[in-house]
Amino acid sequence: MSQKNIRELLTFVAENHLFESRTIKIPAGNVYKKVFEDNSKIFDELLDNNYISNCSAGDGNWAHVPWIGIFDPEVTTGAQKGPYIVYLFSKDMKRVYLSQAQGVTEVKNEFKQKGLKGELLRRCSLIRSRVPEFKNKFTDTTINLNGTTTLAKNYEPAVAYSIEYQIDNLPNNSILEEDLFSITKLYSLLIGRGGTDNSETVLTFDNVDNSPVEDFNETKKYIRHRRIERKSSAAKKAKEILGTKCQGCELSFESI
Repeated sequence: MSQKNIRELLTFVAENHLFESRTIKIPAGNVYKKVFEDNSKIFDELLDNNYISNCSAGDGNWAHVPWIGIFDPEVTTGAQKGPYIVYLFSKDMKRVYLSQAQGVTEVKNEFKQKGLKGELLRRCSLIRSRVPEFKNKFTDTTINLNGTTTLAKNYEPAVAYSIEYQIDNLPNNSILEEDLFSITKLYSLLIGRGGTDNSETVLTFDNVDNSPVEDFNETKKYIRHRRIERKSSAAKKAKEILGTKCQGCELSFESI
């Protein structure tokens, strides 16, 4: 079967998840789940392997809210901690949200369920304050997933901003790709400005929505350089080994 584009993949999940989860007891070995997982890797190619992509239709049990996550490996490699990008499907499969989210598990381990929502909302506010450029394309309106499990409910306050798509009226694939590139640029900028840490930087990123991919890649190198420079011990060690020119920015993700 040929590889699906973003629009085809989102449609495929929405059209199959409810039926499969209602008719098959467990997701293990399910053909729909396998196709979903295989095709989620399109994001690695679309984003020039600068990110790690993963998805979940459920493991031991079917997920109420299936998702596709995109992670900067310098910050996180999974949905348990740190900021990441995610497509979240509503339980009824009528909507999907492209979102700037944050890992719930790490926060829950620290603040427990009682303090979880408040801390997630606080961090969402911090994310939005660090990336006010999100207003160019995305909204901070609370998402509505209609999930009934604790995990599904916890996703909602973990989203700082998003864009909502109606499954029966999805944009064409080129628009979906543009939205993806826009949110990854904002994600990179967020990381450069400190993510959800209590530290600030002065990185700026002009023309977020319209800058070409090659400019975005150069900006990612610059942001990586600034993160290295902020860690004085790491910067000193790197300069001892590599010289005064910061070659850390030139390292590929594969060599980190």
